[in-house]
Amino acid sequence: MNTKLIFNILLLSLIYFISAKIGQIFGIGPGNVTPVWLPSGIMLFVIFWKGYKLLPGVFLGAAIGNGWTYISFENFSQAINTLTAASLNGIGDTLCVFLGVYFLKRISTVDNFFNSMSSIITFIIYGVLVGPLFSAVFGVIGLSIAGLVSSDTFWTLLTTWLIGDSVGVLLFTPLLIALLQNKWQIKLDFRLLLIPVFTVLTIFIMPNIPIISQFDILHILIFLIPVLIYISFKSNQLISLSVAVISSLMVIFSAALVYKNNSSINLNHELMSLQLFIFLLFIILLFFLVLINSRNQEEQKRIQQHDLMLKSRQSALEEMISMIAHQWRQPLSTINMAAANIIIDIELNSFKPDEGTKQLKELQSQVLYLSKTIDDFRSMHNHDKTSGLININKPILKAIGLLEKTYKNNDIKIVQELASKSKVNILEGEILQVILNLLNNSRDILINKRIKNPMVYIKTNETHNKLIIIVGDNAGGIDNKHIDKVFDAYYTTKKDKNGSGLGLYMSKIIIEQNFDGLIKVYNTEVGAEFIIELPLVDI
Repeated sequence: MNTKLIFNILLLSLIYFISAKIGQIFGIGPGNVTPVWLPSGIMLFVIFWKGYKLLPGVFLGAAIGNGWTYISFENFSQAINTLTAASLNGIGDTLCVFLGVYFLKRISTVDNFFNSMSSIITFIIYGVLVGPLFSAVFGVIGLSIAGLVSSDTFWTLLTTWLIGDSVGVLLFTPLLIALLQNKWQIKLDFRLLLIPVFTVLTIFIMPNIPIISQFDILHILIFLIPVLIYISFKSNQLISLSVAVISSLMVIFSAALVYKNNSSINLNHELMSLQLFIFLLFIILLFFLVLINSRNQEEQKRIQQHDLMLKSRQSALEEMISMIAHQWRQPLSTINMAAANIIIDIELNSFKPDEGTKQLKELQSQVLYLSKTIDDFRSMHNHDKTSGLININKPILKAIGLLEKTYKNNDIKIVQELASKSKVNILEGEILQVILNLLNNSRDILINKRIKNPMVYIKTNETHNKLIIIVGDNAGGIDNKHIDKVFDAYYTTKKDKNGSGLGLYMSKIIIEQNFDGLIKVYNTEVGAEFIIELPLVDI
């Protein structure tokens, strides 16, 4: 065990001891009832954050912090009994923290504690209920062994101990986690402190107001629930938890002062009622914090996806302009040459009507080709179209046609095996965008690697009520360090070509979210192979 770890363990035991002494300040009159046990929440947070290696600090702190109040060396027997009680207290608190952290770590981390309902439910079950139960059982049995607890008060003390530990965990563990997530910084609007101040004033003056005095204190405190929920919506979780903790501590302490003249039984009853109310208040608050975070995450995800869509469309538009330039270059050259020949023939008085008609028809053919190219690209980016039943081969052939000239210019062979005859319910423009993206990627990698006899193949077939599209090449495949990330947003290997890293990401979104399909990639013996699965529609 290194020096730093020993120091941290001793420091944690000191924190336990100090927080225990602060917690005992809240001990109220006969029986020394402690309605909020601060160390339970602090220790659970620290072990959850720093790990199990600091658990000895919990044991030392609990044994010394609790044993300090009742340890006795009057005789050997009493010393052994009180030391046993202190040790059992330490074991109980250590088990309490260990159980809570063990089950919580299986579900969550400190960073995403407030992001899932399962982490909050696990926290409540094991951190707030099961763990404190072990602490209470071991602690009260220890006190019984030391002769400090009679059989008449055993169950009352056990209940008080359990609730005190549970409330301590509920109050301080989420608050400390929120502080850590916020890098230990908090900007609390001091106007919010009027809420606990108003609550405390109400508790003190309610016995003197005829109408209000008829109500139980818990009836008055009900207003805290909607107020704290409202704060959760309007501010962050740290602020709402801070106000809730301050309000709860002030309420418990104020109520104890108001009822200090009551009998110990009535005092215990009032404090336990308050503890249970605070227990319910924090559970409701935690559930609402998770719901608010989930809503914010969904909204953030929607915004990010919208931004990615816009960037992807911009990237696709740039690619489209580049493809149009490739497609138009040769027809424009042909048109220019034919026009120049006609002009020369006219100037030399050698113009022949038959030959001129042939040249003009060629011009007309090239103009029609240019027009068709524009229409094809426009249909690909027509976002007003709705899904419909189409034969998948149609957009595939259109994509091949759009890239035919760039493939031919780079001596890349396209092999087609379009066996599917069924129709699928998809948006033609979007599936065309996916196919073009795959074909463009294959073309780029073949050119970049200078593959001999470059070839791209595209196939369609049907199996098990699914339509299968396969696009592959002979470029040698995708490096293993990249293949699992090719569908991630902004991940690209085209550094030298300013790749956006959005093409395959958006292809996955289109196939899996828009079309309820699946897209995956494998390496074959000769290259990479993308497989798209689309559900067939029963007609």
